[in-house]
Amino acid sequence: AGGGGGGGAKKSKGSKKQKMGAGPGPSGAASGLDLGAAQIEAYHRKKEEAGAQTYKLQQELNILASARRDDESVRSRHASKRGELEGRLAALNQQRDAELVRLAHLKEKEDTAQAQLAEARGVEKTAADEKRKSRAKTEHFNTKIEELSGKLREAKADRKESDREVRAREAVASLKRLLPGVRGRVTDLMQVSQKKYNLAVITVLGREADAVVVEDSKVAKECIQYLKEQRIESMTFLPLKELKVLEPDERLRRLGGTAKLCLDVVNFDPAVQRAMVYALGNDTVVCDGHAEAKAITFGGNARIKVVSVDGTLIKKSGEMTGGSSGSLEAKAARFDAAEVEQLRADRQAAEGGLAQLRPVQALAHEEAEAAARLAQLERDLRYGAADAAVCAEKAEKLRKEVAAVEREVATTLPDLAAAEKACARAAAEVAALETRIHDMEDAVYADFSASVGVANIREYEAHNLATLQRAAEERAKFTQQRATLTEHLNFERSRDTEGPRAKAEADIAKHAAELERLTRAAAAARAETEASKDVLDAWERDVAAAKSEAEAVEAEVKELRRQHGSLGQEGARLQRAVGGKTAAVEALREQRADLIAAARMERLKLPRAQDDEGGAGDEDVLALPGPESGSGDDDDDDDNMDVDDGGSKGGGGGAGGGGGWRAAAFRARLDYDSLPPRLKQVPRASERTRMCDELRAAADAKAAALARLEPNMKAIHQYEGIKEKERAQVEDLEGAHQRARAAADLYAGFKNQRTAVFTAAFTHIAAAIDRVYKELTHSEAHPLGGTAYLSLESPDEPYNHGVKFTAMPPTKRFRDMDQLSGGEKTMAALALLFAIHSYRSAPFFVLDEVDSALDKTNVEKMAAFIRARSHGTGAGSEGRPCQSIVISLKDDFFDKADSMVGVCRDV
Repeated sequence: AGGGGGGGAKKSKGSKKQKMGAGPGPSGAASGLDLGAAQIEAYHRKKEEAGAQTYKLQQELNILASARRDDESVRSRHASKRGELEGRLAALNQQRDAELVRLAHLKEKEDTAQAQLAEARGVEKTAADEKRKSRAKTEHFNTKIEELSGKLREAKADRKESDREVRAREAVASLKRLLPGVRGRVTDLMQVSQKKYNLAVITVLGREADAVVVEDSKVAKECIQYLKEQRIESMTFLPLKELKVLEPDERLRRLGGTAKLCLDVVNFDPAVQRAMVYALGNDTVVCDGHAEAKAITFGGNARIKVVSVDGTLIKKSGEMTGGSSGSLEAKAARFDAAEVEQLRADRQAAEGGLAQLRPVQALAHEEAEAAARLAQLERDLRYGAADAAVCAEKAEKLRKEVAAVEREVATTLPDLAAAEKACARAAAEVAALETRIHDMEDAVYADFSASVGVANIREYEAHNLATLQRAAEERAKFTQQRATLTEHLNFERSRDTEGPRAKAEADIAKHAAELERLTRAAAAARAETEASKDVLDAWERDVAAAKSEAEAVEAEVKELRRQHGSLGQEGARLQRAVGGKTAAVEALREQRADLIAAARMERLKLPRAQDDEGGAGDEDVLALPGPESGSGDDDDDDDNMDVDDGGSKGGGGGAGGGGGWRAAAFRARLDYDSLPPRLKQVPRASERTRMCDELRAAADAKAAALARLEPNMKAIHQYEGIKEKERAQVEDLEGAHQRARAAADLYAGFKNQRTAVFTAAFTHIAAAIDRVYKELTHSEAHPLGGTAYLSLESPDEPYNHGVKFTAMPPTKRFRDMDQLSGGEKTMAALALLFAIHSYRSAPFFVLDEVDSALDKTNVEKMAAFIRARSHGTGAGSEGRPCQSIVISLKDDFFDKADSMVGVCRDV
């Protein structure tokens, strides 16, 4: 399109093309035009003429083309910028969407964590409340049990009754059941108004405290006859109708001070008043102090019998009796029998309530687990909130960047539109100007075009001249290449090529051999690598399997530890419950023995079970007991009715049989098959009480009827059978005692063994920890180092309680472990670790960054200690070396290692 150039340059170019076209191989043949010299001359003239006429237009066209190129450059720049901005906008939108999705996921996780946190807080609060309540109830029950036990100790309720007291009580119970006129013992028929008068009243009663109150002398004689027949020790009986007593002296009620008539400090049934007046006296006075008692006795016109609350008795004759007496205090405890039974019931109820409580340690463990879970959730929630905040901040930043890019894109649109309009306008102007130039050229070349047979001169120039130009360019290239090759050939001919070629061939051979060797080495290395890779894969699989197995074992161990703790607590609870049940069983066995003993005294033949392994003499022992020989105290009063001497002497033969029949009663196994079903299955206590009352009433009626009949002629036979049963039961009891002692000895042996094992380990560790801690903390400034020691929270049962660890760094005073710094805690923990392992040392240690909280000085101390410990020369090593594998990031530590393995990301 630019065939007609302006100026001399264009003309020279046209002349060059004409000359090139006139050379060998005419160009006209290529385009189908065969121009002669005249036509070519005419073409050049027309070209000069056209160039002269279109010169100004060509100048304008060049200016417009330059401006058009500038506009195109501006448009391209704006379009490229818009493309870049749109790509950036798409990327930012994608990143923002991803962050929003992640933010929504984090919000969802945060909501879930909040719900779990609320639940964990509730669980922790519930566990804390339950622990607090359990601890409070435990303290309450323990305090109550201790208080009740103290009251029982004060009341001497734990004193075991003697066999004589037991027999006397059982005999009185039998008399009350068999003979309607028997009221009971004097102490059972009265109640002291205040506890402080117990000892004074029992002192006044003297031997009358065990006297039995009956209706009349007839009943008393029947009781004496019963005692003779049963060979029971003698008793004193007070017949109400035959007793001669005086009315209480009213003057003694007005003495003043703390003095009171002894009859006024006790409560009793008016029906037995004569017996109470006889036993206590109508003129006996009780006062608080000994001095007051002497003043009352000796200060008036008439002597008075006075007793003080401490048991000091002053008789009318002036005789004074006092001092401590265990028997009197034991008898005085009878007045508090009901209160003592209530105290025992309250203590048993408190022990039952304590046994039902969950152990505080188990609740504390649950609270610790809940607190750990709560801390984990709070930490996860904080991390999640931080991630959400970062994500939201990033999303907001991306949103701002998107807005900025969108604004920038919006600002580029007008510039791009303006540039496109400018390009379109320049293209139109260039096209219009080219059209004018073409019209002018067509007018100039009209005759020439017609003569050569082309539509216009541009068609000729497009085909013919372009071919000529390409041929000239190829010819120039060929000439240049020929000159270059000529120069290169001359250079190669001038230099020596044999030496370099031989050297090159030698190098080629050498490199070929080296290549072959390296190829073989590479193949061997690849094979070795594959083998190593297979081995490594196998090791990784083994490590993964071992890790999985270790995790499973660790989980199992953790579960077993938890179960062990729960079972231990449950075992303690069951042990307490077993203790309570054992006490209850022993009480029931005592009651059963009492019932069998009562049947023995009443000469009742009890059915023996088929599998009863009692001795052959148990039946005789139970059938005919032999009472202990007893001697009653003589009294000066002649109005009492005593058992005669024959009854007392007759009881001497059974002095050794009291324990025999009771042991036989414990051993006896009875046959309950003959009982009716209504007596076998009585579930409620109220029904049992009612049934017992009915049976007792029926037995009393039958006993009364039996007493009116002839004597039992089979008594001797029954006695022999009961005696045989008693002998067998005594043997069973002794065997049970021996088995119980053997079990107790075995338990004590295991307990002593456990204590010995723990004590041996604790003693060694307690002795080693101070040496280890001193070696860890000593320095030139502090050559003695620090001090550390262990102490037991419970020396009696150390394995059931904790061990307190105290560490005092050099120049530091005593402080709790929680108040030590991180480095001091690290040194103390390492000292405890190595002290424990000094007892039974492990073959190697793995320590993971234990020096993270230590400064340079302490790092060097710890490194020196571990090195010495590994070589078997440190404190607590006992001369036994061990391997220590330590992970550390401090060169002051690992530069003292015997060998080191480094791990890094990049090499």
